[in-house]
Amino acid sequence: MINNGFVNKEAITFKITKLEEAEIKKSGTFMLFQYNPDSSNSKILWMNGDIKLPATALESATFMERQVENIAIIGKEVSTTIIPANYKIAGYFTAKNSYLLNSEAWLLPRSRHIDLNKGNYFVFNTTARDKVKLLNEIIHPNKIEIIDEEKYGTYSLYSNRSLLLGLQLFFILIIVIYFLINNISLNKEKYLISIMHTTGYTLSYIYIAIFKYRVIPCIVCSTIMILISIVVKNYLYPTWGEDWISYSIITIMGSLLLMMVQSLFVVFIHSIKKGGKKY
Repeated sequence: MINNGFVNKEAITFKITKLEEAEIKKSGTFMLFQYNPDSSNSKILWMNGDIKLPATALESATFMERQVENIAIIGKEVSTTIIPANYKIAGYFTAKNSYLLNSEAWLLPRSRHIDLNKGNYFVFNTTARDKVKLLNEIIHPNKIEIIDEEKYGTYSLYSNRSLLLGLQLFFILIIVIYFLINNISLNKEKYLISIMHTTGYTLSYIYIAIFKYRVIPCIVCSTIMILISIVVKNYLYPTWGEDWISYSIITIMGSLLLMMVQSLFVVFIHSIKKGGKKY
């Protein structure tokens, strides 16, 4: 859910100029940041649902489990003088390579009421599919003004999309290379396939044999890698969301399916299509 400190590419950045109701409703899973652009390194944060914070060293886990007072989580480079007197420092961000987190203070108040005197800019992060619907539920009946990220300079800039396009093209290139390497590798078995066919083995038997020592090892290795990624994710990449795991599983399953189809095609080409007398 979190990227680049506090806003990911699917976050909704908005502004409220007038409050009809100050209370933030508890609905769904979300992180709602409030800040003043003039002092954006200090942000008020409200959370709901099962939220995993970035890598953080807490003074006590009970701060987050039972928030009975106003607490703050700050970066190593933040001066404690910017922390309001009615807030207690509960921990520090420990993400060594994140300049943003190391220079920010997140204030988690007990109260779930918005005070526009503390800033009228907001960033809404959620894992919900219908993000706008959930946002309207928690701040209803307040009217919001959606902010253009490019114009107002948050971290999801349109100018960065060239990088994403480059990564997509690179991914397509990797798929093409994977297809070619897999095809070359399978074609090395053409003589074995031809011999098995001419000695009387059926197409299904030959395919199962190729499947066992070509595809199954890849399936086993891929499954182990996915399981390891799921287990260590919260320890190595606590600021990442869950989508990358789903995308990885879909990519791996697609690659394995491609290998299975290629294997069947190669077996067919070098057996039935080439013909030959069976013994």
